Amino acid sequence: MSNLSPAAAFARAKRKQSENRQHPESIKYFQSLKFLPDDFQVQACQALEEGYGVLVAAPTGAGKTIVGEFAARLATNEGTKCFYTTPIKALSNQKFNELTEKFGAASVGLLTGDSNINPEAQVVVMTTEVLRNMIYSNSANLKNLRYVVMDEVHYLADKFRGAVWEEILIHLPEMVRIVSLSATVSNAEEFGEWLQMVRGETKVIVSEIRPVPLYQHVFFGNRLLDLFGEEGKLNPELMRMERNTFKSVKGNWSNKDRQPKPLTRPEVISRLQKENLLPAITFIFSRNGCDQAVRQCVLAGLRLNEQKEIDEIKKIASSNIKDIPVEDLAVIGYYEWMEGLQRGVAAHHAGLLPAFKVTVEQLFQKGLIKAVFATETLALGINMPARTVVLEKLSKWNGESHVPISAGEYTQLTGRAGRRGIDIEGNAVIMWNKDLDSSSIGMLAATRTYPLRSSFKPSYNMSINLIARVDYEAARGLLEQSLAQFQADKAVVGLAKQVTKTERLKAELINTFEQTAEVDGKNDARALAKQQDRLRRLDQEIAGLNNRIESRTNVIAKRFDRILTILRKYEYIEADQVTQWGKLLGKIYAESDLLLAELIRRRIFNELAPRELVAVISAIVFESRLDEEFQIPKGPTTNALQKLSKIWGEINEEEIAHRVEPSRAPDFGFCSISYKWASGQSLTSVLKSTELTVGDFVRSMKQIVDLLRQLSLIAPDLKEICERALNLIDRGVIAFATV
Repeated sequence: MSNLSPAAAFARAKRKQSENRQHPESIKYFQSLKFLPDDFQVQACQALEEGYGVLVAAPTGAGKTIVGEFAARLATNEGTKCFYTTPIKALSNQKFNELTEKFGAASVGLLTGDSNINPEAQVVVMTTEVLRNMIYSNSANLKNLRYVVMDEVHYLADKFRGAVWEEILIHLPEMVRIVSLSATVSNAEEFGEWLQMVRGETKVIVSEIRPVPLYQHVFFGNRLLDLFGEEGKLNPELMRMERNTFKSVKGNWSNKDRQPKPLTRPEVISRLQKENLLPAITFIFSRNGCDQAVRQCVLAGLRLNEQKEIDEIKKIASSNIKDIPVEDLAVIGYYEWMEGLQRGVAAHHAGLLPAFKVTVEQLFQKGLIKAVFATETLALGINMPARTVVLEKLSKWNGESHVPISAGEYTQLTGRAGRRGIDIEGNAVIMWNKDLDSSSIGMLAATRTYPLRSSFKPSYNMSINLIARVDYEAARGLLEQSLAQFQADKAVVGLAKQVTKTERLKAELINTFEQTAEVDGKNDARALAKQQDRLRRLDQEIAGLNNRIESRTNVIAKRFDRILTILRKYEYIEADQVTQWGKLLGKIYAESDLLLAELIRRRIFNELAPRELVAVISAIVFESRLDEEFQIPKGPTTNALQKLSKIWGEINEEEIAHRVEPSRAPDFGFCSISYKWASGQSLTSVLKSTELTVGDFVRSMKQIVDLLRQLSLIAPDLKEICERALNLIDRGVIAFATV
């Protein structure tokens, strides 16, 4: 029974009635949910209903996608369109299935390059690159577009792909409302300020509240200890055990006899099972490490599933791999994989066959997989929350050296712990070792600094498309609106203040010295030398600050100008007009866009057989992970690759001369492998005597497929050979793979 007075109850009822009139759609939407929405979800949905764009920054698993789905609901009710963009195809496929369940198959489409389903639908899910390409081609599908959801928008910090997000945000028509969904970032307000500038009225909604509280633990030997004790302070017992483990002996901080014996991976999983902390994701920053962990669990006899669960696993797995030829099952590791699945353990990383990854995700979501060993790629948006997240190490290989993971990475990884609506708490477990201490772990766990930094820079393709759409000055103006320039300008303000302060110090120093020379009428040589030294250091500091200001002033537009100089030299632009060859370059969406355009222009591809074309194309898309020896098919392939290398060298010289970051060099490590596949050899034969994983093979072949499809559309004289090449390679595991 309510304790409110009749007057208070009447006032509340009136407020509720008013709110319902102001936000009728969001109120109906919230009533349709099976749970009570959080404040940030209510604020974001109501802001959308009022006509604002929104930036929603909230922890992993907090339910940001509710806001994106509400945008789709608004579009279907209004008779307009909503595009729902994601950074990777796997996420697009996942979101397509979810939205189809909510809105029906007739209302939802999918565009990923691999899939083209119902593109005219009111709600279309796509990768961000697809939307960027639609904008530059003035696609008819943009008509009546009202909402664009940019899921995982913090991807714009990605070094290789981040520019795509900014291109979209800058170029979308003004009437389109943007729903930006981001992980928790420490500079959300700055990002929102930029969105307000380029997109108009935008509301920033930040939530740092995890829907499921996270508790931090440390496995110290065989003891599972809390990281924090009372009042958020480090656990004194853990600190005491560390002190007992290490003692100073002539400056050496190690005592092997006192170090706790770490648990094996199977022992860790068994212990978590005993503590009711499964399902768990163990992050291991190595593909081989993930695969080894599964093998170790199998060899240790670990069994986490009952027969009923095993039967369901067999049914789901068989359905997902039914299109893979039986003769390929051994080489793709099917039997070992199935053994792990039935025991309730699996690996998840980019080296796996896509069908394997999808199966692991499905089984984990159904609770049929209890322990997953994964690389950090799993933390990037895939819907796989767990009760517990285990981190074996707090450092990873970045391609050059082992570096500590950042506080932002730690937050992303541990954000997987705690399943909303299932768990009352999530758990993060750190495996203690002699290179760690509780203080450093505590600082990492307590820090919430995760700034979003733009990686935007104009490419050849982007520059061509800008010049094609607007004139030179307008193009420069658009680039000045980028987040990269916005952040650079903010840095310039701070640097300018430092220059002013340093110049003031210099003036004060000179003034003080002159006044002193007027109590005694002279200055001794030592004092003069000292003053000159200080003045020299201040001048150096001022010069350094001014150089930093110069490097940040109009930095994006300056790069654009240097790019245009190269494009003019290669005659893709003349008198600030895009030439016929420039129009072709504007349709090439690949990392080595200029190199590809030159290869087409110089007819390097035209005299090749289809399998030779596949091998040459592979040099543009492939990037070796291992220093493995490789072979190059002889004959026309070798000649074409030599010409390709020469053209790349010419472009590279121009880039260095004009201070443009050099394009990636071609990589011949996949030429022989792709040539064999295009020649009709079996998967077993192709992968024999190579260390390439099935997942890497599939992903690289799919990249070749994507590029051949592009070439067939933009270069009419290559259409026939590209289609013949596609018929040769789009077979078997490649034909049925979605990456």
